[in-house]
Amino acid sequence: RKINKLQNYKTDYLPKIYYELETYIHNDAIDFLLLDTDIKEQMKKIGIECGYSRGSVSGSLIAYLLGMTDVDPIKFNLNFERFMNKERVSLADVDTDWSPNQRNVVKEYVFGMKNVYCCDIITFNTIALKGAIKDVARALGYEPSVSDNITKIVDENERLMRKKYPDIFEYVDIVNGTIVSIGSHPCGSVVSPIPLDENMGLCSLSTTDKPVSMINMKEIDSLNFVKLDILGLDNIEIINETCKLANIDRLTPDNIIDDESVWMDMRENTTFIFQWESDSAQNYLKQLFSDVTIQKIKEKNENFSYIDLLSVGNGAIRPAGASYRNELAKGEYRDNGHESLNKMLSPTLGYLVYQEQIIEFLNKFCGFTMGEADIVRRGFAKKTGTEQFIPRIKDGFIKTMKEKYDVEEKTSKELVVNFIKVIEDASSYLFSLN
Repeated sequence: RKINKLQNYKTDYLPKIYYELETYIHNDAIDFLLLDTDIKEQMKKIGIECGYSRGSVSGSLIAYLLGMTDVDPIKFNLNFERFMNKERVSLADVDTDWSPNQRNVVKEYVFGMKNVYCCDIITFNTIALKGAIKDVARALGYEPSVSDNITKIVDENERLMRKKYPDIFEYVDIVNGTIVSIGSHPCGSVVSPIPLDENMGLCSLSTTDKPVSMINMKEIDSLNFVKLDILGLDNIEIINETCKLANIDRLTPDNIIDDESVWMDMRENTTFIFQWESDSAQNYLKQLFSDVTIQKIKEKNENFSYIDLLSVGNGAIRPAGASYRNELAKGEYRDNGHESLNKMLSPTLGYLVYQEQIIEFLNKFCGFTMGEADIVRRGFAKKTGTEQFIPRIKDGFIKTMKEKYDVEEKTSKELVVNFIKVIEDASSYLFSLN
């Protein structure tokens, strides 16, 4: 990757390499990395290129050097602990995007590897509330128009519908959530050094020629099996095929040119822009990339870049961005009431946007170690709740602000409100910068 030619090779790159390697050895994850590297190297030999990176693995410099990713985490200031740390001895996921028309080639290679055992992951298909209403109403002899009407109203006024149709809801409550069929996960596969039929049980389905696990995703995670997500992404296929047709080198974050006219074109139309294709997302990008907003941000942030702003915006359009979405679109900076807090959040206009920022906030201002902070982050990312951590976060913040910055308890309680709000909102969905 020629990082040894860079000026900060010895100061930034080498220490990170040694730090990561120590963590990988401690977590017994070397084979895990080599497995992923082998798959990508073999695919590259036959002309199949994967996406540049997705998710937490982007924070690993060693993953970049091995060719697992095309994202240099030093260049983009990404967080390694979000991927793996010594305090959480478990294997993180490495999600990889492939061209949809080539996914099957990748999967066949993985399932054909020597000395490993593979299977797809089972999914349990359940009846949702509206489906339950329609099924029960039909069984009880109601006209389809009745169940259609109930399903239109039930979200806004379930109590009224229950009162009006008690006979239907008596059975809906029994049927709702019932497993009616099983299938296989569209992307997830298990790769194991031990026989899977002896350790988790396998079954066969008519919809796939691959063996399928008898236990679902969360149980597989808890038992620490290696899970590969072989994802299909149209955008990657478009990029790869376009570069071939144009007879140019495949574009990567290492060779791409940052052209402002492209960003402005994106502002006008987000077709094929990953995660920005909906009408609401496109309308938001028009506001965020407006000349007025850009000018405001540039005045406050001398290190302004469009990719950073696009990333912040991508967090803002998720549920966890509800508390700052409108202000961000206008280029308004949030004053968090203290210089140290504003400095930490200056890259994102003073808003708490990313999972990594929550890790940093918990570590620097609440007394958590990086590993402990990541455990809290995992709690809300997996939607398992954060309520148990809120009192400790508040107490740690008050203590740190007093000891380090001589801020009184009353003021600290007021300052922490916005942070707690975003952490609670993050249970809905919070992006990782990685």
